[in-house]
Amino acid sequence: MSRRLRIELVDDPGRLPRAWDACVEHAGPLLQRRGLGALVGAPLAGAHIVCGLAWLDGELVAAGVFHLVPFEPSRTGRFVADAHWLTRVFLALTGVPGGRPHLLLCGHWLHADARGFTCDGSRVEPGATLHAMLGKVRRHCARRVALEVVKGPDLPAEGAALEVHGYHRVDTAQPTMRMSIDPAWRGWDGYVGAMRKKYRQRARAARARGASLQREELGAQQIREHAARLDALLDSVLQRADVVLTPPRAATLAALKRSLGKGLMVVAYRHAGRLVGFVAFAVRRDALEGLLIGLEPQANRTLRIYQNILYDLVERAMSAAVPVLELGRTALEIKSAAGAEPVAYPVWVRNENRFLNWILGLSVRRIRPPEWEPRHVFGIRTRDDSVQVRAG
Repeated sequence: MSRRLRIELVDDPGRLPRAWDACVEHAGPLLQRRGLGALVGAPLAGAHIVCGLAWLDGELVAAGVFHLVPFEPSRTGRFVADAHWLTRVFLALTGVPGGRPHLLLCGHWLHADARGFTCDGSRVEPGATLHAMLGKVRRHCARRVALEVVKGPDLPAEGAALEVHGYHRVDTAQPTMRMSIDPAWRGWDGYVGAMRKKYRQRARAARARGASLQREELGAQQIREHAARLDALLDSVLQRADVVLTPPRAATLAALKRSLGKGLMVVAYRHAGRLVGFVAFAVRRDALEGLLIGLEPQANRTLRIYQNILYDLVERAMSAAVPVLELGRTALEIKSAAGAEPVAYPVWVRNENRFLNWILGLSVRRIRPPEWEPRHVFGIRTRDDSVQVRAG
């Protein structure tokens, strides 16, 4: 690392220099000043966001967003319950007395797949620069970090460089589910008409089962008024999640809604007047991004709320004329059955303690990929207007 490189940390996005905006102009929504300010103003309990800037001879050559999220090793979801014993040993050791452990993410927990780091690779080495930023954030926040996490989008071409610094590459993480919105669909009928027969029937059956659902867009004040119910619906989903960190709360959504306005939508689902589900999603120029879903399990079984939420998101993406619908990493098969496709990329993890990092390396090599069956929903229309199944 060149001695001329200086790393600066900023806790308040309002104090970021103008050079930040030019550096992150094409790096994605998470690094943009307005969205970043909204996230800082709506934190999880015990979490902390820091912006990192790398200066070379007075010029900003790299920028990153880092999120410290507290978690309880005993509350890490089904992933740990089914994991290799080395993974449980690692988490048990991170939970020994000495303060609550944290996850140090490059990026933000809410936008799990968004890029959190950008760098001028012609001026500095991206992997080494990001590693230096993570170390400075860890020391700056003075909190015990059990795991540093870097995602593929953060270092799309230079991720292997992290392994030189002790990071372990994980290629078996759950893929993110993403759907390309075909402009030719033009609406629900076109979307369903492009499906193979059994998925078309499934979509129409789910719509019929959920015909009595009522939808209501919630403002910040309404989110606060229904906070207890929204939290309960969210918790019912998190109880079945593979990985659970600090559970998000409705109060966070209310603060985000107040800051982002129409950039964040929260839609409540009612049945016979009762609030039985909700979805929160971000609306951007380039994509519609599903963020959080809460459901009442019994109502979901009878009304197919989850499927109706997915189909609603597809319709909203078409109405917004965005090219992509991002649906995150959970419920892979049901999202696949709605037309989403898996997008996999590596994740790098590290613990600063050499002994714990050695155990971590042994455990990640034994992580099993998720077992699920990808669905092939769409067909290709021929000249006689019949539908052929796509290869694969």
